[in-house]
Amino acid sequence: MEDCREYEQEIALKDLLFHVLYRWRSVILAALALCALWGGYAIWYNTAVLPEKKAEVQEALEEQAEMRELLQDFYGGYATEEETAAAIRRIYEACGYVIDTHTAVAASVYGKYMEETGDRTPTVIASTASPFKFTRSVMNAIDHKYDSMTDFELVDELSRIANVTVPAAIEEIRNAPVLHDNICEVDEMPDLVKKFLNLQ
Repeated sequence: MEDCREYEQEIALKDLLFHVLYRWRSVILAALALCALWGGYAIWYNTAVLPEKKAEVQEALEEQAEMRELLQDFYGGYATEEETAAAIRRIYEACGYVIDTHTAVAASVYGKYMEETGDRTPTVIASTASPFKFTRSVMNAIDHKYDSMTDFELVDELSRIANVTVPAAIEEIRNAPVLHDNICEVDEMPDLVKKFLNLQ
């Protein structure tokens, strides 16, 4: 008797499965078609595209390795404003030489490099700026007593302590006539610029 019930249930399940498959045949066919398309795409990608991608990735990795090898002799760093001022002051106090803020960053980073690596190879820091371009920052780094001086007083004091002649361009500015003495509020600026350009 039990065998008969199992058989009847089996038949009922087969009928149910057939009914579901028949009723949902369009969805099932669409899913099978998508699977076939996806499989075809995967085969194409793995045989045509992926080898090219792998080659590109491999080439990029090789370039990175080459770049690392080329850059192994380079060192990079930065200096805070406080470290920059300290470098200006330290070099001035050590040898009486006045450096600008850009050169001070290089000197500060070089100091960090020597600390980190222990490398004591004699080094030249090529300075491209003048302390006269950053007079207030340079003079305040040397001593805060210069804080109260005017810009041209600072220029003269820098010339004195560095024993360097004031650059001609700064001397020209000292005696140059004032071309614009207008004062305006922010919202008045467009009109003032138009006036300078004779557009009003």
